[in-house]
Amino acid sequence: MLEVVKNDGATKRNCQEHRNFLVINMVHDMRRSRELIKQTEEQLRLVLAQTDYRLESMDGISTVTAAELVAEIGMLKLKKGFQ
Repeated sequence: MLEVVKNDGATKRNCQEHRNFLVINMVHDMRRSRELIKQTEEQLRLVLAQTDYRLESMDGISTVTAAELVAEIGMLKLKKGFQ
């Protein structure tokens, strides 16, 4: 995103200092969000490895989807009193 702004050439507009601040912070937030997603998925992988479910071995089932399914299965077991 910053590269596009640099290549645009016309980077001086009204309130440009504020715009720059916002864009830079948005880019930082996006990078941090990506890092948090990676860390969260790694933690999910560790938790899923401790279950008997091997949902990620199925085509199209990501770590997040597998965790959602395991959570739903767990809730069903609790509701129905399964062991």
